[in-house]
Amino acid sequence: MALCRLGILTRTPQRGTTRRSRRPRRTVAELVAMADVPTPFRALTVLYLDTYATRVSHVYVTLRHKLIALRHFWRFLAEQYPEITTSADVAPAHGRAFIPYAIARARERQRGEDTGADLRPTAHVCCSKSAPSLQTSARGRQSRTHRLRHTRRASCR
Repeated sequence: MALCRLGILTRTPQRGTTRRSRRPRRTVAELVAMADVPTPFRALTVLYLDTYATRVSHVYVTLRHKLIALRHFWRFLAEQYPEITTSADVAPAHGRAFIPYAIARARERQRGEDTGADLRPTAHVCCSKSAPSLQTSARGRQSRTHRLRHTRRASCR
């Protein structure tokens, strides 16, 4: 980076997509502000993501995915339990109540063919030895995603 600033190198050490991106990388506080996290939980979300970036992973996409997951949970609490105003008020029962809500929300927004009440197979599920019957769809064909991602893995053939 110092060589770029001195004019010795003509490009930054960033990878191509980062270097050519239209917008600069946003800070955690900016991401939280844009994500529409309920007000009582914004400071905690910023603190959590900053700590996560420092201790676990500072990968931008990972932080965004964590933020999206937290936003869903905080919005669920704000809608279903308006009496919760701080994170200290959250109990394990609230977390357990979120699970069926998240499953129903995911089924509403899922792409592809509807599988009804059955779980949709993913690349990770269909390649596990515990669920070999999930490798094919109802019509007996492997999913396009499965073929593209796992054609070289012997366990998936």
